[in-house]
Amino acid sequence: MIRLAFGVPGAGKSLALQDIVNMESYDKRSGFAIVDRAGEWNSTDIRSGAPNVRWRGNPPDMLIAPHDIAAASEMLTQARDEKLCVLFQHPWNGVEVADLVRQVGDLTYVDDEIDLVALNNGQWKDNPLRDFVHRGRHLPDAQGFPREVHIYGAARRVQNLHIDLTSMADEALIFRVQGDRTITRLVNEGMVREEDIDTVRTQPNLDYFLWKSSGEISRGRITPLTNRPVSNKTPTVSK
Repeated sequence: MIRLAFGVPGAGKSLALQDIVNMESYDKRSGFAIVDRAGEWNSTDIRSGAPNVRWRGNPPDMLIAPHDIAAASEMLTQARDEKLCVLFQHPWNGVEVADLVRQVGDLTYVDDEIDLVALNNGQWKDNPLRDFVHRGRHLPDAQGFPREVHIYGAARRVQNLHIDLTSMADEALIFRVQGDRTITRLVNEGMVREEDIDTVRTQPNLDYFLWKSSGEISRGRITPLTNRPVSNKTPTVSK
């Protein structure tokens, strides 16, 4: 599964990924390797220590990876087997995390700034995410055992992403986006219809179009954040 979200800062794309990860973690569908550059995926606010409101009162089971390859690999294996979330914070980078996921397997790689990793440049052929895209359901782990790997990513500008990633996507959530090149790429990818361009440019925060590789396009809205806990059994990303 390749699930992407696009939108300007604050439109809701990162929150959407967190809601999806939380629901799927609750249902024990997958273990997650999460690139957490800004500390927004912690269960608590990194400054105040208060509960992170982005988890709506129900954070998933999370571990924080040490910056040690062997220890992080062991932690990811635990996350794979027990369906946990592992946060990879500074100084980890996305390529390092993706390579570990490739070695362990049966995990979902999550990156809410995936345009920093899946770049449309000459280094793509050596990027582990390329293997995810082309061999995601049959990617051998470090021991050669075939496993599944998935990608959940968000980006502000789709044109920064390698076409392999967008052309093989299963779903995309299109929040408010700006810029002619961004719109043109989304239209060319078939994720935005010509008649929806004005709406895509002006829709309010938390509103989105849901595109599926089947060709279906529908509307949705994320539940706004409140101080009241929301049950993990209640979907917060509506479709």
